[in-house]
Amino acid sequence: MPVSLYLAVTTCHCGRQSVLSLQGELDVCTKDQLRRAISSVLRHPPRLLVVDLSALGFMDCSGLSVLVWAHQRLANQECQLLISGAQPIVQRLIHLTGLDMQLQLSAALSRSELACQRPMELA
Repeated sequence: MPVSLYLAVTTCHCGRQSVLSLQGELDVCTKDQLRRAISSVLRHPPRLLVVDLSALGFMDCSGLSVLVWAHQRLANQECQLLISGAQPIVQRLIHLTGLDMQLQLSAALSRSELACQRPMELA
């Protein structure tokens, strides 16, 4: 079974909104990297956390579990998670698990909607 070791996470903050842009693959080997990035953002919780999946080529259930964890943490703080730009294969996983009823999904946001100050690369 091929193992993914590549996930790039870029974090941007804009006032009370943060954007995590993911590139690569989110699976059992890279899920902890995303969890650390989300934990870092949640030290000062944004009203809205956007997770941009438009450059994510693959996600398995372990990666999806991190998004559910983030959704629950944000909801407990009366904040919101928005998953943006999921590729069809990722959308299918979310739909098959029934989590499309719990997680808020949107089409890919434009560059201006995702534009932030102070981007920070977390490899």
